[in-house]
Amino acid sequence: ASSTSGSTNQLTTSTNAGNSTTTVRITGTQTLTKGADSIATSSQRYATSSFDFANAVSSTALTASAVTVTGLTLTTPTSTTNVSRIIYWGLEVLAGTVTGTYSGVTTFTSLYLDLPN
Repeated sequence: ASSTSGSTNQLTTSTNAGNSTTTVRITGTQTLTKGADSIATSSQRYATSSFDFANAVSSTALTASAVTVTGLTLTTPTSTTNVSRIIYWGLEVLAGTVTGTYSGVTTFTSLYLDLPN
């Protein structure tokens, strides 16, 4: 409690194996919880490059509404090799938060991009 992940990011990989260029929409569909205790969805932040949690301007707070990840384009694979990009994550745990293991759900949805030729 009373700390952030600082410049230590956790990573998720988003992969395009389809036949069109896509991006990703992210939704925090369940707040982090441990019994009756919780950590707000907005305490989780993400970006398309590594970041320090103290520099909030370089990351986006997770929300309960689907948000398109700015700056993340997964081009159409041109061979049998999929196209992947990393999303970087950080967390803030406010003072007074009960320690323990929390769990939640974050949903990643592929979004087709209709790009000009």
